[in-house]
Amino acid sequence: MTNKTANVESITYSTFGGKLNDKHLLVNIKVVDASTQVGLSSAEVNLEVFVDGVSYMTSSVTTSTDGIGEWKLLNAPSGQYEIKVLSLAHADYLWDDSAKSLGFDK
Repeated sequence: MTNKTANVESITYSTFGGKLNDKHLLVNIKVVDASTQVGLSSAEVNLEVFVDGVSYMTSSVTTSTDGIGEWKLLNAPSGQYEIKVLSLAHADYLWDDSAKSLGFDK
């Protein structure tokens, strides 16, 4: 069994598309080795999306070679968003579940 741990270093939000470039939501979740802070590829992150404090949906994303998983919500409704990480899985790492949960107003 591995003793290496991974955690969510950051969750960032931005919008794109539409006349005002705010129609869709883009969320980047960065997963890193907890001791070296190096991004981890092939980590699967299961997440729950909240809008205005109400659970909106669950989804998952897999990180790329830089440790960033990109998740898009097309035609995203206006409101305050929060992403909660439900789980993180990687073949060589255990999840340090002190994961971040950060909000964004759209």
